[in-house]
Amino acid sequence: MEVTVRATNSYSLANSEAIQAKIIKENAEKHGVKNLYWSDDMLKALHKAWLEVAAEESAKDPMFKKVWTDMKAFMDEHDIWESYGYLPRAKAKQ
Repeated sequence: MEVTVRATNSYSLANSEAIQAKIIKENAEKHGVKNLYWSDDMLKALHKAWLEVAAEESAKDPMFKKVWTDMKAFMDEHDIWESYGYLPRAKAKQ
């Protein structure tokens, strides 16, 4: 069961990345969709707002607090990989 789940997850991740480029291109060409990056300022504002919500929910819900604490610990540990994982950051094509 574990091998099947792992294989399915790996396939799903690889396949979803593989098919997205065609759809992104099609949406841009046929439907005028502009694919943009969130600005650093906007990402900082969203992150700040999320931390406020997470703190409020953690104070109200012990299960949320447990999940958020575990998730935060993982994200803190993961930061080192994330800082190198996809360098250099691609520039958006205009």
